[in-house]
Amino acid sequence: MVNLATMLRLSTVGSPGHGAGLAAGATARWEWRIFERCPASLIERVAPRGGAAHPSRETYLLSSASRHNVKVRSGRLDVKLLEAVGPAGIQRWRPVCQSAFPIARGAFDVLWRAWGVQPTALDRSSYTLDQLLGEVVARDPRLSAVRVGKVRRRFTLAGCSAECAALTVAGLHWMSLAVEDERARDLLIAIGSLGDWPLPADYPTMLKHLADPASLTTHE
Repeated sequence: MVNLATMLRLSTVGSPGHGAGLAAGATARWEWRIFERCPASLIERVAPRGGAAHPSRETYLLSSASRHNVKVRSGRLDVKLLEAVGPAGIQRWRPVCQSAFPIARGAFDVLWRAWGVQPTALDRSSYTLDQLLGEVVARDPRLSAVRVGKVRRRFTLAGCSAECAALTVAGLHWMSLAVEDERARDLLIAIGSLGDWPLPADYPTMLKHLADPASLTTHE
């Protein structure tokens, strides 16, 4: 558990390593996110009732060699790089790729770097999602695909964008609460208004933990 005073005393931002110099031309945002198994007593205390629901089915393409976020939603590949980890574990993410399928061979430069793996030979000039999963992800033991059902509800917390999501992962039900902003200090003030909360996590870390608890220590 951490409070606002503790967060503002903690050390300045440090890089997680992978992806240095890769992010350019896109707006990075700081994010704080927690996960809680249902029933989610902490999250339900904060999340507003009602509001528009945004359902989606997403596939996360995870790498044991990287903390970056590669996922597919609504037929589009979405890649975000984890640029830095700040006070109290808040994270700065930069979007670097949003591309519709089929994915051209040239787009794999971003994928290899986001996955933290060496490029391998590609047999096709472009790949559908099924081809990406079957011919690239399935052939590398460091890569895996995890399907996630989401129902997201957006709101505002102390001037920052916030989101509560109901998740279904491998038949298990979770809740996620996220708050984000371009300015780290504004984000810290917003989450400080919540009181004491657990340290945050992120989707790649959480999903790898569900598959293999030992993966949580890979990048610590």
